[in-house]
Amino acid sequence: MIIKEVRAKKIKNSRNEDTVEISVKSSIGRAKASAPAGKSKGAHEKAYFKGSVDSIVKKINSSDKLNGIKIEEFGDLKKIEKVFDYGSNPRVALEYAILKNFKKPYKKFNFGYRHLAIPLGNSIGGGLHSKGRKKPDFQEFLIYVERCRSFNSRVKINKLVYAYLKKAISARDEKFNGERNDEGAWRTNLSNIEVLDLLYEAVKTLSKKTGPNIRIGIDVAASSFYKNGFYCYRNYSRNNRTVKLNKKEHIEFLAHLVKKYRIGYLEDPVDEDHFHDFKELKSLVGNCLIVGDDLTVTNFNRVKRAKGSINAVIIKPNQIGSLIEVKKVVDFCKLNRIKTIFSHRSGETKEDFLADLSFMFGGDFLKAGIYGKEREAKYNRLRKIK
Repeated sequence: MIIKEVRAKKIKNSRNEDTVEISVKSSIGRAKASAPAGKSKGAHEKAYFKGSVDSIVKKINSSDKLNGIKIEEFGDLKKIEKVFDYGSNPRVALEYAILKNFKKPYKKFNFGYRHLAIPLGNSIGGGLHSKGRKKPDFQEFLIYVERCRSFNSRVKINKLVYAYLKKAISARDEKFNGERNDEGAWRTNLSNIEVLDLLYEAVKTLSKKTGPNIRIGIDVAASSFYKNGFYCYRNYSRNNRTVKLNKKEHIEFLAHLVKKYRIGYLEDPVDEDHFHDFKELKSLVGNCLIVGDDLTVTNFNRVKRAKGSINAVIIKPNQIGSLIEVKKVVDFCKLNRIKTIFSHRSGETKEDFLADLSFMFGGDFLKAGIYGKEREAKYNRLRKIK
C-alpha cells in the first residue's frame, strides 16, 4: 500500500471538545479515523496536540510529505512516526486510518491472537468524570463477567446490571434523575460505600438469574484526590463525612473493600508516582487485578518500572501517540504475565479501531463503557471481527 494523500479536519468528541479526524487515500483505498481525549489524564501522558487543532489541520492539509510512503508491515509505521509529529492525537488518528486502508486490518496485522476481549463497563461514575461537588470520590464503578465464553452474553449482562442499577439508585438517591456522566455511567450523590453496597447487591441478585459470575471493579483514580501526603475523601461513607487518610490507612481501606465486596479489579488505587504503594497493595489483595493507568500511561519505561507493582495495565494509544510503542508495551506485558486492558477515553468519538487493536494484540479486556453510541461502536466492531 502506498500513501497518496493525507487530509485532516476538525470534529467534536462526546464532550463537545475539538479533536481531529484524518483521512488517508492510498493505492488500495481510502479510510478515515479519529482520536479521543481524556479528562482524567496522567501527568506523564504525551501532549494531545502541539498547537491548536485548527493550526494542525491547516499544516497537515498543506503538506505532502507522507505521499509515496509504502506501508506493508506493521513495523512500517516507523516511517510515519519519523516525519509526522503534531501531537499524540493526530498521529494515532493517522496510524489508525493507514491500517484501516487494508480490508481486514485485525487479520493482516494480527500477532497470533484469536480471542475476544472481556468487555469492562463503567456503570456508576464519580470523580473527574461527573459534574457537581457531591459525588463518589472513586471515578468509575465497573462490572465485568467471568467464566463466560460468549462475548455477546457478556455485553448483554453488563447492560442488565446497568438497567437494574438505575432503579436501585432511584430508590436510595432522592435527587437522582437518570443523569449520566461523561462516559455514560449513572451520576449519583451517593457515597463510595453506598454505591458499593448497592452494586454488590445488584451483582448478587443478577448473578443468581444469569448464571455467570459478575464481578465488581473500581477505577479509584487516586491521584485526583491525593494532596499533601493524604487521600482526601469528600464522600467517604454513608454519613458523607470528609475524611483524610494517610498512605497506610488508604491502602488498608482499599484492601478491606476488596475483601468485603469481592472486588476483582482496582485501577490507579494510589497516586500515579507511588510505585511502591502499588506493590504493597498488590501483596495484600490476592488475585485482585492491580491496574496501572496514570501510573504507566502506555509508556514502555514506566510499564517496565512497574513490573512487580501491578498485574494489569491500561492501554490507551493516545497517551503515547505511537502504535509501535503500544506493541512494545503489549509485548512486555505478555512476557511478564501482565493483563492488558484496551481502553476508551471519557471524550470519545465513534471511532471503533480500538476493537481491532484489542484483537490484534490479544487484549484481555476491552474497557469501552456500557451506554452511548461512541461506546457501543467498539463492541459492535468486535462483534464483526468475531
